[in-house]
Order: sequence, then structure tokens, then C-alpha cells
Amino acid sequence: MANFKGVIKFIGEASAWALVQETTMIENNIATSTGIDTGDGTTRNFTATLTPVVEEGELVIKVAGTAINATDAAGVITGTAITTSTGVESTIDYETGDLDFTTTVAATPALGAAITASYQYSSESAYFDGHRLVKGDFSSNAVGDTIYYDYATFSDLNDGYNVTETFES
Repeated sequence: MANFKGVIKFIGEASAWALVQETTMIENNIATSTGIDTGDGTTRNFTATLTPVVEEGELVIKVAGTAINATDAAGVITGTAITTSTGVESTIDYETGDLDFTTTVAATPALGAAITASYQYSSESAYFDGHRLVKGDFSSNAVGDTIYYDYATFSDLNDGYNVTETFES
């Protein structure tokens, strides 16, 4: 599905301009953090703060490019290479991004092994919240139609915004 930046609901005759009610939108992104640590052949516990903050269920911890966790549901990280010994819990805090995990003895990262985290996060878009005029070819739209759109700004902001791509609802 495409990321769209707004919704046009036609309330009058369609033309080259449309009045749009826009709200702040959430956009999904993918980020990779390669700065967690490097294995020394002995250390099994690793901590980091992931920014932006990871979405629940989207964290993949890798050692030397191989995923070592199965899930991060409800903030608890599990997997065959993650220890679940009594008193040791591997966690991710979804509000702060604080990550703390311990590998099993058998999965201790080797000397020089890169320890990374890949994850999905969401952020508010930087787009306008309110009403605006957008320019586009709306000749095939009728009153009551709704379309989703992406747009590009003109060089003169007083001209409004040009619809560059639309997605039927």
C-alpha cells in the first residue's frame, strides 16, 4: 500500500482545485541500527537505546548478519539464541527505545561479530494539519468520491499543492 499524505472528499463540482481536510498522519518507516556493539567472544549481555523508538513486534537482533531472536512481544525478547534463564530477561521498552538482551552461552558473539538491530518505527508526518487547496486533474471525480493523494509543493507556496499521485479508496 502506498503512503499517502491526505484525503480528498469531493463536496462540490470537481475541477482543477479541491479543498482538502488534512490531519497529521502516521508514516511507517524502516530503520537499521548498526551501533549496538561488536562481539568479543566473551560478553553475552548487550544494551542500547534505539532511536526512533521501535514498534512492538518489529525488532530483529542480528549477530554477524544472522537473526537471533524470534519475537519482541509485550517488550520481552525471545528466541533460541536469547537466554531465558531465571533472573535474566531480555527486553525492549517501546516508550524509551531501551534495549537489553543476553545471548545464550552457545550463541555468545564471536570476536569481531557485528551486533545490529533492524526494526520498524512510526513517526508523525511533517505535513500540514487543517484545510488547504490542492491542484490536480479531478475531472473524473464526482461529488461524494474520496481519493488518497500524495503531493509536491510548488515553488510559490501561495499557489497551493499539486497532486502528484492518487490512490482510489
